[in-house]
Amino acid sequence: MSIEELPIREKIILAAIDCIEQAGIQAVTVRSIAERAGVNIAAINYYFGSKRELVNEVLKSTTEEFVGLWQEALESKDEPRERLKKFCITCIDGAFRYPGMTKAHIYGPLILNDSQGYFVKRFNDLLGNIAKEMKVQARDEQENDLKMRLIQMISAVFLPSLVPEMFRDFTGFSLSDAGTREVYVDFLIDRYFVPEIQ
Repeated sequence: MSIEELPIREKIILAAIDCIEQAGIQAVTVRSIAERAGVNIAAINYYFGSKRELVNEVLKSTTEEFVGLWQEALESKDEPRERLKKFCITCIDGAFRYPGMTKAHIYGPLILNDSQGYFVKRFNDLLGNIAKEMKVQARDEQENDLKMRLIQMISAVFLPSLVPEMFRDFTGFSLSDAGTREVYVDFLIDRYFVPEIQ
């Protein structure tokens, strides 16, 4: 099915994703979404009521797509270390493939100081599941220590993924290269979680 054959509601959502990806969440307009979708502004109001509701729907649906990919990586039959590695690489891949949407998901907590959004809840639930599994692997590991190390590692995954040029001169590498991503994630896992998940 081509994009022209999609129901209008889906066209609008896809257009909004594309506009957010191109312009950023703070600069996207109803007019640009309508133009991209090939509909009038009244159609957006009819299906979503407002730009805010449309953006919330886009963030919710893309959150579920991201979470689905992350869960797939975590639910593989591999050893715990490989599952954690796949999860981290999937996070980096997503940030590089969809930088605008990735930034849109953290716009609320980072810029608006809103830590109650859908993405934050789903991501924290996912991290909680990772921490539980790692606690089982580590047995006597203190839960708070484990969570702190997980936060440090996830932060070390996301920041260079969201602003890869920020560290390029300092480190001499960029996570835009798939081979470098693997080396980097292996380093992080060794740094934060050896020997717990060997």
